[in-house]
Amino acid sequence: MSVPNQLTLIRVLGVFPLFLLGWLAVQQLKTYQYWGVGVLCAAAFLVLFVLLLWTDYLDGLVARKYKEVTLFGKFFDPAADKLLILSAIMALAPLHISRVQFLFNMLLTVAGLLFFTALLAYLFPSGLGSALGSNRYGKVKVGIESALVAVLLFHEIYEWPDLAYIDGLWIFAIIGGVASLGGHWKPVFEKLLKKSALQ
Repeated sequence: MSVPNQLTLIRVLGVFPLFLLGWLAVQQLKTYQYWGVGVLCAAAFLVLFVLLLWTDYLDGLVARKYKEVTLFGKFFDPAADKLLILSAIMALAPLHISRVQFLFNMLLTVAGLLFFTALLAYLFPSGLGSALGSNRYGKVKVGIESALVAVLLFHEIYEWPDLAYIDGLWIFAIIGGVASLGGHWKPVFEKLLKKSALQ
């Protein structure tokens, strides 16, 4: 397995301790019984979250530099990003978060990616890899959701910022999700137009 794919796999496996740390932080911060332990768990959660996000930057950098871009990486890299964000926000779900907002956002991106991949595999079995992979809108969306994770923890510990700002981040994340799907669909329409022009 190539180094970029190993980094993607590390990101996937890292979601389990990440979820555990986030869940422990939430339980202690909500009960105030062991508030200091909760803060330590929250700090460890943020450190691990940043390290796992760093592997997302690193795997793409290594893959492009050493020309190790694979079909596996093009599909599982954005999938691993979504799994990372999913586990982080699910762990923090009790912290003033709308489950409806969260589920809509995640279902939109995951279902869209899976449907898009299945359609490409059917229409263009030899050209699937050309349209898969991350796009800039998806990266912006991951950045916004990462900020949301940090804001949720800060709000619980310091009661800052106001919840209105959190709702604003959700709106931008959903817009980013729609834009990301549009970026994935663009190559499909381009291929369809070229195919119809040749006919």
